Amino acid sequence: FGSRFPPALTVNWPSTTAMDDDDSQMTQQQKADQMKAAQALQQVQTLLQAEKAIAGINRKCFRRCVVTPGKQLWSSEQSCVWNCAQRYIETQFFIQRRFQDLKDNPSMDLPFHFDPNSIHT
Repeated sequence: FGSRFPPALTVNWPSTTAMDDDDSQMTQQQKADQMKAAQALQQVQTLLQAEKAIAGINRKCFRRCVVTPGKQLWSSEQSCVWNCAQRYIETQFFIQRRFQDLKDNPSMDLPFHFDPNSIHT
């Protein structure tokens, strides 16, 4: 049976006196580890949001451009999906940039009332 099971895991726990001596250093290390974990979590959340947005764009453009799905897309369908996705992304970028401009410069002339503090970045 020995070859089918992984070797036993050996853990060398630090002594409590070493932990007491390095308490402030451990606290700093723990803070650094927590910061790294929070950054990694933020990156994963950002990636998931991007993937969700891309899936939404694909779904919307596919429904708009492909009348009857088959084994492959016609070149006109491929072009339609590509152009649709490009326009959607460019429009989203324009809107985000415009709202950021409005937030950065609240004195801009607007045809409606705008509260720049209502934008969450």
